[in-house]
This record gives sequence, structure tokens and C-alpha cells, in this order.
Amino acid sequence: MSDILWTWEDLCKGLGKPETKGPNVTGITVDSRKVKSGDLFIALSGAPRPEFNIFDQSPRNGHDFVEAAVENGAVGALVSEPVEESIPHILVEDSLDALWRLARYRRKQINYPVIAVTGSSGKTTFKEMLNQILNGSAAEGSFNNHLGVPLSIVRASTSAPSVVLEIGTNHPGEIEKLASLATPDIAVCLNVQEAHIGNFGSRQNLLQEKLSIFNGLGIAGIAVVPSDLKEDAVRVISENHRLVTFGQGPSDDVTYSVIEDDLVEISTSQGVIRSAVPGGGSHRAQTLAAVAAVVQGLDLPLTRLKDTEFDLPAGRGQQFKLGSTILIDDSYNANPSSMQASLLQFRQSRFKRKLAILGDMNELGDDSETYHRELVNQVEGIDAVVTVGSKIAILKDLLPSHVAHFDIVDSACVDWCNSHAEEYQAILVKGSNTVFWTSNFCQKLRVRFSGKRETEPAQHYN
Repeated sequence: MSDILWTWEDLCKGLGKPETKGPNVTGITVDSRKVKSGDLFIALSGAPRPEFNIFDQSPRNGHDFVEAAVENGAVGALVSEPVEESIPHILVEDSLDALWRLARYRRKQINYPVIAVTGSSGKTTFKEMLNQILNGSAAEGSFNNHLGVPLSIVRASTSAPSVVLEIGTNHPGEIEKLASLATPDIAVCLNVQEAHIGNFGSRQNLLQEKLSIFNGLGIAGIAVVPSDLKEDAVRVISENHRLVTFGQGPSDDVTYSVIEDDLVEISTSQGVIRSAVPGGGSHRAQTLAAVAAVVQGLDLPLTRLKDTEFDLPAGRGQQFKLGSTILIDDSYNANPSSMQASLLQFRQSRFKRKLAILGDMNELGDDSETYHRELVNQVEGIDAVVTVGSKIAILKDLLPSHVAHFDIVDSACVDWCNSHAEEYQAILVKGSNTVFWTSNFCQKLRVRFSGKRETEPAQHYN
């Protein structure tokens, strides 16, 4: 039997409603298809929300799916439109505002550490690494926007040892709103790269947006940044807050050095340890150093890093066997910096024949063509390159290693990659979210290949 997450009376109290009797709630969701027995279903109207840069009415109204949610096991609903009286429900003026109100109420009930992380890349990997160490509560998937953050907070138990939240942004002003809702005890900015820079106009604007996470820090909170952001962070954080840096310089609070592709040495005031890097690569070693900075900030033993067997989140470097070939699924997202890091690791790996399947990098503004052209130098040493998308098509005539191009992920693309897979020892898939991840490319490739041979999880390559 699942633990009670909210009593009905507490829901009413959190919403400022008269307390009434109703069912206990063991989970909360806004998607009727994902309802589990005991859940509260929050019906969102899909109305435009300019404050979250949503200007169009959604074609889906959650109130049309209340009955389906109940059939799937929901014990009640939070609604802003009338529903059948037989369904236990709480009627509010605006269900999205009500979700945020419940999140504020739950945040006040939480007495354990709340950690929030932002950055252009690595947020989900960081969150999963840290949460596996803390064994607490964490945001589902990449729940890092105006829905995901409040949902993650209302889903947090009042008795969990910790909660780790992702905070993302596509447009100016989003991070500060979400950070103020989360009021983290420790806030982390992993990096500031070119992701979404087309929506911000300049790197300085993007930097300001990322560092605004520290405006939400609670009293005596801790700000964690890489060494290259130290001076910028000092100008932002309050004098009541403590700054912890991670990097490879002697003045950093947490230092790291890559011993091998999948092994890192980390030094803090507690001492020095060596730890395996899940997925390998210097970029993930840096993420692990950021995790170590939080562990130190929580006054926990650094040995937890080496005592934890980390699992990578889906699409962030997971590896699978396609017969004798290793498929490296790094398809969740890409920006120029994360693409460079992934390609560098792939180039330096010991595989003898390598194929990179690369997709568009989106939201790069006026510099998009330049960033895609720069990939020419980053694929040197990779035996073959397949491109997918209109922006990256520019590489077709620039790369002697280019072997195929597809405008989108379609059956022809999957068929080609499937038929040529075993010509290579390893295949890397990397591109923006809408290219490979939302089209489920890697899964399609694995399923297609399994017609010849069952796919298996692979061990980390070196």
C-alpha cells in the first residue's frame, strides 16, 4: 500500500478552502494517461499563460479527461470547471495557480534539504547522481518548467531525506520564478552554454538568467558554481549565502582531475577520493565534482561518491549492444558545448571504426550556421558521419567522412542506420531534443535491429 502523500483536508487547507472530508492521495499528476491508483488528477485548462511564455490555447483541456483519470484509478480531481458531483473534487478558479499554491504550502512543510540545479547541460545527470547518493526524492525525468517544478514539490513527501529539483529556462525570467517557488537550501549552476541562446540575445543575458537561481536561495543558503562563474556569482549572491566552487584550479573548494576516461580524482576539505565516472568523459567528471560540492555542503562523507553505483538517465550516454556494435544513446538534447564534449569523448575512445549520427542543434539564433560549421573540426578522427535535419545539412559538402543525410527521422533513416550498423564498432547518436529524442530514434533502431538479434545493455566503453 502506498504512503499517503496528501490528506484531503490538507489539500483544502493548502488551497485556502474550507476543510472537507475526502479520500487520501498517494500521488499527483496532470496527465490522465499516467494516473495510478490513489492519484489526484489536476485538470489544466490549457489556457494561454503569458507569464510562462505560453501564448496559444492548448488543443487539450484536462477537464475533458477527468472521467478517464478516474477510470484509471484517480481518487479525486482538482478542477476549475464543473465536473460530475460523484467524483471527489476541489473546485478552484485556476487549476495551474492552485498547483503552484499547493507547491508553496508543501515547501513550507519540508524540513529537509532542498537542492535545485540549473545549467545549459547536465542537469538531469547531476540530479540523478545526487539523488542516488542521497536516496531522497527527485524530479521525474526533466521536470524543470512551470509545471514540472511545482509538480515535483507537491509530490515530495514530508518525510523524505532530501529533494533534488531541476530548474530550466527557454525565455528570460523563468528561472527566478521557479527558484523562488523552490527556495532551495543549496542552488547549483552547472554551466552556461549556448543552449536557447537564440531566445536571450546574448550570452550575458543567458548568464544573468542562469545565475538568477540564487535569488531564490533560502536564508544561509549555499550557491555552487564552476570556477569560471565565481566572479559573476559573487556579484549576485547575498552576503548571507556561502559560495562553493568546483573546478580544476588550486583555489577551488572542490577540485577534480580526470585519471582515465571513466575515473576521476576529487579533492575537498574532507580529503581525496577516486570515483568511477558514470558514462565516462571529462564533462561528466565535472558534473560529479559538482555533486561532490553539494555532498560537502550537506556535511556528508565524500566516500558516498565511490560507494554509489550510478545509473545514467535515459538518453544521456546509455549504451546498448546492436550485435557486435555499441550504440551510445546521447540523444536527449544537444548544444554546441555538449556536442563538443560528446564528440571529444567519442573521438578519444578506443573503438576502431566509429559512426556519428548527428542532428540539428536548435535555438542558436543568428549564430546557428557558424556553430554547425564548427562541427567540421570536432568530427576529425570519426570514420563516418550521418546528418539529420535542415541546419546540420551544411556538413554534407564539408565532410569527407559524410555518408548519408536525412531531413527527418523517418523509416528511410532508421532503415539505413540499421542496415549499416554492424559496419562500425560504435555508433554515437547526438542532437537536439526534437530530432532524435521525441522521434524515439534510438528505440526504433534497437527494435528494428532486434529483428536480427536481441539488443542488450552494454558495459561502459573506454
